[in-house]
Amino acid sequence: MNKMIARTALAAGVLACTAAPGWTQTRMSIATGSSGGVYYLWGGALAKMWSEGIPDTLFNIEATTGQVPNVKLFEAGNLEVSMVNIATAYESWEGIGDYNDRKYQHQRALFAMYPSYYVMVSLADSDIDNIEDWEGKRVAVGTAGGTVDVIGRNIASTLGVEPAQYVNSGWPDVPGQIRDGLVDTIAAIGGQPWPPIRDLETTHDLKFYALTDEQLGTLKEAYPYFIQEPLPEGAYEDQPADYNSLAFWNMTIVRDDVSEEVAYQMIKIAAENVEALKVTHPSTAEFFDVKNVLRVSPVPLHPGAVRYFEEIGAEIPERLLPPEG
Repeated sequence: MNKMIARTALAAGVLACTAAPGWTQTRMSIATGSSGGVYYLWGGALAKMWSEGIPDTLFNIEATTGQVPNVKLFEAGNLEVSMVNIATAYESWEGIGDYNDRKYQHQRALFAMYPSYYVMVSLADSDIDNIEDWEGKRVAVGTAGGTVDVIGRNIASTLGVEPAQYVNSGWPDVPGQIRDGLVDTIAAIGGQPWPPIRDLETTHDLKFYALTDEQLGTLKEAYPYFIQEPLPEGAYEDQPADYNSLAFWNMTIVRDDVSEEVAYQMIKIAAENVEALKVTHPSTAEFFDVKNVLRVSPVPLHPGAVRYFEEIGAEIPERLLPPEG
């Protein structure tokens, strides 16, 4: 299969093996996100356990530039598995927002991973106390086209806020940029704690400023997939005790043409290896339960996931039954 993005083969999954004549191995690609991000860590852990647990199948992780290219490459058949947030899944399925050229409906839900929280932070001596103070400021939003970049811009636009500049770069570069005065504030969306913010607070006192109740109400009305949640206690040293945040879930999806058997094995292996997944990120230990997909997914399940949930006796909402039966 001709890949449109650079492949990063998971070292643990590249198996040196001597095969009998006629033996074939299926290769499947997992779209994650930028190297070092939470999606990338999840993808590595899943690729390892799936490659080891599903016969004759090798999973590779793809370091990608974000949600929009993930979905479009996935829909075109260049990827078999992708990690997406429910905002992306909802908008691409419905053909709205960044996906208004068509409806992207080859996606099928496998399981939900963890919730992402929207966090805004600046140095403690900054004059930024509210998102409205972004006017005339430089805002770090990570990789161009990534989750933070897309949703962060949408949030500000919906609230009528126009910063002087959105600064795009890899997340590992962001702490240095704010230390050097190249950006004024960070908008982050992801599983918490967010590594670049943790890095920054090792050297500087930070100010966490939240959306107001009025702003939260405006955003939930505009984006029905958002939920209002407090930031998990103890994520950061300097966070207020009552930091109120927007949140949304992240999911693993597979293409509709992935076999039922392979998709079934994928969700079963993930469900049976929660302890191994816990080392990927603190959010896993607190939130991961494959059944969460039954209450948060905006797209239908894969038949392999339906088979798994029926096997464990879980109740499947009718809206999540796949159109192919």
